[in-house]
Amino acid sequence: MKSLQSIIFLIRLLIFYHTTITPILTTSTSTSNSDFSPTAAVPQCIDYSDPLDFGKHIIKPCPNKARLKGSNTNFQNDLSSGNSSNMFVLQFTCGETNTTLCKKAKSAFEAAGKIITAAFIFKAPIVIDANFLDLNDPRLLGAASPTRLMPIVSEDSVPRMYPQALVKQFQYSVHPDYSPTDILAKFNSGADFWFQGDGPIGPQQSNFHTVILHELFHGLGFSSSYRDYFDLLLGQPSEGITAFPMLDSNSTNPTFNDPLKFSGFIETIFDKFIMILPDKSDPSGTKPLPISYFTNQLNQFGPLNTIFPNINVLTSQIMGSPQWKSVAQYLIKKATVANTFVFVPRGGTLANATYLETNLKVYSSGSSISHVSLAKYTNTNDFLMRYSLESGVTIEDLIIKGGNYSGGAIGPRLRAIMNSIG
Repeated sequence: MKSLQSIIFLIRLLIFYHTTITPILTTSTSTSNSDFSPTAAVPQCIDYSDPLDFGKHIIKPCPNKARLKGSNTNFQNDLSSGNSSNMFVLQFTCGETNTTLCKKAKSAFEAAGKIITAAFIFKAPIVIDANFLDLNDPRLLGAASPTRLMPIVSEDSVPRMYPQALVKQFQYSVHPDYSPTDILAKFNSGADFWFQGDGPIGPQQSNFHTVILHELFHGLGFSSSYRDYFDLLLGQPSEGITAFPMLDSNSTNPTFNDPLKFSGFIETIFDKFIMILPDKSDPSGTKPLPISYFTNQLNQFGPLNTIFPNINVLTSQIMGSPQWKSVAQYLIKKATVANTFVFVPRGGTLANATYLETNLKVYSSGSSISHVSLAKYTNTNDFLMRYSLESGVTIEDLIIKGGNYSGGAIGPRLRAIMNSIG
């Protein structure tokens, strides 16, 4: 069992899926400028403060607001609304004294914004809080995440978590209060990055342009909720993965003995399109099933809104439940079997599905599932969202190896995925 500090960390990690989070919007591909009925409870949003540490977050009320007439920004700080060539508004902070290096990093962010803007239709600008500073570990490259997640009811009537950057594109006339920024980005000035104009790339250098383009898509919602959340409780592998567990401790300084309310598991919008395929270990006749089927099975544990006397009782009961064996343990095994998780785009079929990363022999939180298959899409036009990007190779080299796709680094599968979730 982990230390008390780890338990507190986990509770803080999970508490943002508080039972008072209320589904407030309904989306569909054909709906824009739609109204929604404000709920009685003030919507509770989840604000991240560090893309490298999902444990750093707060629950924050985001009261319903009316969109200003003729406004696409909805920002409290009246930021620039972007332009037709770049709908990404950059707030760039550089912690380096080397102004040349700072300028290179800033230019790369601006170029990434233009690339994404050219590939998709944006109705509202997206604000990036970008930080370039020494992280004191040259192995770390950086990361990006949504600044805020919002609960929305998808068109299949299932509540899911959406990143603010996507919610803004729906152009609701009434919406939850927006955070001033949409994406958090933090990249390591101490890493051995290569930038445009540096000359030939070195064999050990990472292409900054490829890395930030990849991470910005995570900030836009390319991420599954399914992870090994219960590992922190055990201090060892839990041998199971679940969607986000919604836990609530009323204590500001939770201890082993504080009661916890369990209110179920919730997906991200990315999960809506994931299908689980049978493999040779499954019984004959097993059919492909949406991951939402398994989330629904997980939510049979409970009953929901049960208050457990302490975290040890909760952990013991949930990991001893039939749902843990039939879902959590089943899916972590599937997540290490090649070609078992696929993303089926909106309106598509298994024939045009994209294989997600399940080739790692040991499940790796953050790498497994929330990336495309390295084995399937290396040297293809959908190279960008693999969990591992080659050193010593420029983004132009990768495009050429992928067949010189007319859309550049944003391949057809990535386009279909982003159009599906947004």
